[in-house]
Amino acid sequence: LPFSVVRCVRQRPREAHTHDFHEIVVITNGVGLHVTRFEAWPVQAGDILVIGGNHAHYYDDVRDLRLVNVLYQPDVVGLDIHDISEVSGFTALFGMPHLRARHKFRSRFRLKPKDLSTVLTYINGLEHELAHDHAGREYFAHTHFRLIVGLLARLYSQENNLDSSAIVRLA
Repeated sequence: LPFSVVRCVRQRPREAHTHDFHEIVVITNGVGLHVTRFEAWPVQAGDILVIGGNHAHYYDDVRDLRLVNVLYQPDVVGLDIHDISEVSGFTALFGMPHLRARHKFRSRFRLKPKDLSTVLTYINGLEHELAHDHAGREYFAHTHFRLIVGLLARLYSQENNLDSSAIVRLA
């Protein structure tokens, strides 16, 4: 399947890297710096990052930083299906992540605890489907992934941060 879930129980500082997939990063605990070749910005529990594979990045100055990565192949999963592109947060998060980076991430996307819990429940469902060979595994894995993407898109659309609102309008 074109998905994977990787839990980093203790994220350690490491060198910059790129990969041939995209990732949704959910910061679940602690603090640190997310560093790209252009800048570094602080992250903490509840932060959501969507990172394209060709963007070099790493974490530094980590203190009890824990995160969950949902890795995916955008050209294989078919993100832009049905009417999801009508959700302005979808384009801002998944269609133009480079725009948020250029915006110096002032358009921070931090989930409230209740929303973070819901996203983690969907991730747990995806992880369960990937770990077991039940009938309908592929269907349910895609469903959980789309729930993650859809919820994040809706929540980002509702951000009250002026910088985030500007990016959503542009998207």
